[in-house]
Order: sequence, then C-alpha cells, then structure tokens
Amino acid sequence: MLNLSLNSRKLWQVLTVLIAAVILFWVILAAVGSGRTKSKTELVLKNVESINTALEYFYSDQDRFPSVLEFGNANIMEVYLDPFPPAEVVSDNCSQSFEYKRPKINSYELSFCLPKEADGFNEGWNKKTVTK
Repeated sequence: MLNLSLNSRKLWQVLTVLIAAVILFWVILAAVGSGRTKSKTELVLKNVESINTALEYFYSDQDRFPSVLEFGNANIMEVYLDPFPPAEVVSDNCSQSFEYKRPKINSYELSFCLPKEADGFNEGWNKKTVTK
C-alpha cells in the first residue's frame, strides 16, 4: 500500500510538471505570435508614411499625383521611394498591404491593411485620402 501511494505521488508530480510546461509553452507561443503581428503592423504603418512622403515629392515635382499606372511602375517610383514597391505584409486579414487610387490629378487614396489595430487605425483595411 505504501508503494502504491509513493507511485501515485510521483505520477502526480510528473503530471503537474508536464501541465505547467504545456501552459508555459502556450504562453510563449502566444507572445511570439503577438510580437510578430505587432511588428507587421508597425512595418505597414512605416511604409504608409514612406509612400505618403514619396507621393508628396512626386506632387512637388509634377504638380499632380502619379496615375495608377505610374504608381505601379518601379522605374518611375524608385526615384521617390527606395525600395519600390514596399514590402507586402501578409496576415490573416490581409492578402496585400496597399492599394493606390487617384480619383483626380490633385488627390489620391491610399488604402492599407493592418494585421492589428494601432495608432488610431483599425485592424484590417484603412484609407488615407489626400487632396491638394
């Protein structure tokens, strides 16, 4: 009887350690995933700022914003933004990072997709519209 009690105590200790290890492993994985999502979000926001700056330089030079075709042309846009195109950041919500539209020569819309809400922007698609 003493032997059975000793074995069940060892089994309980092993199970307790195993459960604690699984919980710790899960917490670490969740933290790493959250950190990756935050990094992706920060990269998209940094790229949005770079694209906005590049579009302002283009406007300064040309007195208009680039057409959609010009915006998609690396030979034209690399003058204003290097590297072009900016890195795509794919996540569960976003199959692409950016979409550029120019409704008029003096305005543009830059839509961008964030993996996580940040800086007043929502998770998923957001839009920045600029008119001169």
